[in-house]
Amino acid sequence: MPATTEPWTAGGEHTVAFGPFRLLAAQRLLLEGDTPVRLGSRAFDILAALVEGAGEIVGKKELIARAWPQTFVEDANLKIQVSALRRALGEDRG
Repeated sequence: MPATTEPWTAGGEHTVAFGPFRLLAAQRLLLEGDTPVRLGSRAFDILAALVEGAGEIVGKKELIARAWPQTFVEDANLKIQVSALRRALGEDRG
């Protein structure tokens, strides 16, 4: 399901909804229904970048710069965080 900005705000910010999830970026909160989803800060930064770039290609350099600003990291770090993000979003749920 594509990401959509819902017509209402939560705490003064727009909520971005995709599938059963709602992302409240200013609160650094991801909800599945009304239940908070546990995400590490790097995985959250990557998710926020992907949601902001919905419908566009977001490259690995951009994701790394977003999650690790002004820090050199190996590509493996990005792979680990994306894997954690997939698990949190329930990629294997079908």
